[in-house]
Amino acid sequence: MTAPQTGSTKADALDYGLGLHVTDLPCGVTYVGHSGGIRGYSTLSGATPDQAFTVTMTGAPKNPPDTTAMLSHALCP
Repeated sequence: MTAPQTGSTKADALDYGLGLHVTDLPCGVTYVGHSGGIRGYSTLSGATPDQAFTVTMTGAPKNPPDTTAMLSHALCP
């Protein structure tokens, strides 16, 4: 899981962790995942680095979701 988090050194690859982002939540929990969306749909999927917890969300919100707040609600004690 190191390459997806640290990125690629290849000249033709984007260096953004191969599509994964790392979110450090206010409670100290780290979440590694990928999000996206297209015209009215929003998705998010990932896990804690130890894979003890996973979070997947698909929705059709009118406004973009506050992912940090959602992840904090799901993962913070």
